[in-house]
Amino acid sequence: MYLKPTFRFRPSLFGGRLRIVGSVLLARAPEPYVDPYQSFVSSVALNPFGAPAGKNYGVEIDGAVSWRAKILGSLGYELGVQAGRLFPGNAFRLADGSTMAPVNALRFRGTLVF
Repeated sequence: MYLKPTFRFRPSLFGGRLRIVGSVLLARAPEPYVDPYQSFVSSVALNPFGAPAGKNYGVEIDGAVSWRAKILGSLGYELGVQAGRLFPGNAFRLADGSTMAPVNALRFRGTLVF
C-alpha cells in the first residue's frame, strides 16, 4: 500500500515549456516483508538481510524538471532530469539491527514527441 502526494507546476513565464514535479512516496506492506529462504533456515520470519521482518518500506522523495519545445508542427522534444532518494524503513533492516543507508537515483531523459 502506498500514498504518493504529487505537486506539478508549469510556470507561465516560459509559455508552459518548463515543468517542475515533486512528490513524496510513503509505502507500507499489509504483511511483513519475509524472505522464504531466510525464514526456512531459521524457522523465524526474517527479511532478506536476516533481520526480523517489518512492514514499513520507507519514504521516498522524488523531483523532476523538464523542458519541452516544438521543432516543426507537432514534432518536438522534451529534455529533463529526475532524482529520487529512498529512506528505507524496517522492511530493509540489516541483521545487526541498523537501517540500510539511503538510496539515491538520478536519471536524465530525452523524449521525442510527435
